[in-house]
Amino acid sequence: RATKSTFEYYRVLMEMMAKLRDGHSNVYMPRVLSEKVYGRPLLRADLVEGKVIVTSILGDEVKSKGIKIGQEITKIDGFSAKEYGEKYVMPYQSSSTKQDLVKRTYNYFLFAGEKGKPINLSLVDEKGKTFGAQVQRYYGAEMRKLVTRKPSKAFEFEILPNNIAYVSLNTFGNNKAAEEFEKNFDAIAKADALIIDVRRNGGGNSRVGWTVLSMLTQKEFQTSKWHTREYKPAYRAWGRPEGKFGDEAGSFSAHKSKYFDKPVVVLTSPATFSAAEDFAVAFDVMDRGLIIGEPTGGSTGQPLFFRLPGGGSARVTSKRDSYPSGKEFVGVGIQPDKLVEPTIKDVRAGRDTVLRFASQEILKLLAK
Repeated sequence: RATKSTFEYYRVLMEMMAKLRDGHSNVYMPRVLSEKVYGRPLLRADLVEGKVIVTSILGDEVKSKGIKIGQEITKIDGFSAKEYGEKYVMPYQSSSTKQDLVKRTYNYFLFAGEKGKPINLSLVDEKGKTFGAQVQRYYGAEMRKLVTRKPSKAFEFEILPNNIAYVSLNTFGNNKAAEEFEKNFDAIAKADALIIDVRRNGGGNSRVGWTVLSMLTQKEFQTSKWHTREYKPAYRAWGRPEGKFGDEAGSFSAHKSKYFDKPVVVLTSPATFSAAEDFAVAFDVMDRGLIIGEPTGGSTGQPLFFRLPGGGSARVTSKRDSYPSGKEFVGVGIQPDKLVEPTIKDVRAGRDTVLRFASQEILKLLAK
């Protein structure tokens, strides 16, 4: 009631929904306000070893200001970078785990704001020199025109040194990841080992990931266990306990003709989310190989969408998922067998900390 605009109204709703601490329960601003809230500069950051570090540069405008990957952002609009994130970004992020909240705050939404409104940054380079830079926020077609970095594809494949196949499955939002994995299977099968990277996979349709897993086994495998509420008004009136529907683990059949029988490692991060976590759960239960990296975002489930006054919308989770055994991963995250986190030194050198470690672990497995 106290809000004076649609924008303020939605900010209050977002702050309220964030208190539910569920990554699949969100409030979305009306489209007419998109330019006011989703404008971004041509760079991204992340929290690395407790510091806000530039991890991606999307366009030449940022480069011209002397900003480079690996530099530390110490201040944003006069506030310390972490204080800015905690005060102006974090309260509005729906998340199920601390690692998901940190990812949303310092990577996805740290610089989000009004299109055309500049951001004043203070940075420190690797030699300890401090400098300031002002960067502009862009949105929509203007942003797409200025971005020089190529967007990631649903499926990426290459052969690494020591004949290790590297496959990055970056989204399950369509069938492309499974289709391309099957299409390239013969080339993948020639490798001595396989690394599957789902660190940037925010989810989509769980069956896409399970289809990939079906080519790593010769037998049926279990998928997540889930249940949803079964509401009967009369039962509630009688004081009887609320029921639930489901509560059984699913299963998925092995591929009829394709089977990769060599060592496999899966890479995860806090950005591994939703259907990509369903993939990681099934892989973990298969006992097919190691999970290496960081805990996943810890949120999956079928959200129920509905409209809100003023043209926006929201969603809330309608089912609860777990491991087939009942072990929880929602609100916790799928824990890696080997915890490996990026380092500032590697970010500056352009090295992938987690991938390097995984490659070394695979060589140990092959040596055995």
